[in-house]
Amino acid sequence: RGVALVEIFASPEIRPERESGSSENAHNLQLAFNRDSVKYERYKDAFVKALIVKVLERRNEGVEGPLVLTVVGAGRGSQRLVNACIEAIKEADKTTEDIKLVALERNENAFISMNEKKKREARSCPFWSKLQIVHCDMRRKDASVEDKADIMVSDFLGSFGDDKLSPECLDG
Repeated sequence: RGVALVEIFASPEIRPERESGSSENAHNLQLAFNRDSVKYERYKDAFVKALIVKVLERRNEGVEGPLVLTVVGAGRGSQRLVNACIEAIKEADKTTEDIKLVALERNENAFISMNEKKKREARSCPFWSKLQIVHCDMRRKDASVEDKADIMVSDFLGSFGDDKLSPECLDG
């Protein structure tokens, strides 16, 4: 006799923690989410509004220096999130003096990939050339991040106890 899906999902057991991308299914699911162009267009629209408001607030409060926009978990497919931030900065008519863009990534391969993309894009875009890419595990207290984020964005999936560790990362 087959087991009904309701029985599987209604099971009150705690599942062991998995590292991100630990299975082929998780990888394929992540790829599908990364191809969602509507999602990234909506992110960009929200970023434009947030940047305009936050930069204006900072000016009105006399805060000097650029607003720090930090992308958490910025590597591989989420490079599209960095692209959405850069497009939003341009659409909001801000400069590298207004906004400092920081990308945090703990995965070594994604970190390398992000640096390669920065090298390619830096020739034609000042935001890519000034992008600060930090290799760190943001869950660690000693993660070395130069500036405190004014706005932090993430493309993490899931909820507490999922394989992306979203709440743990954002809490750290």
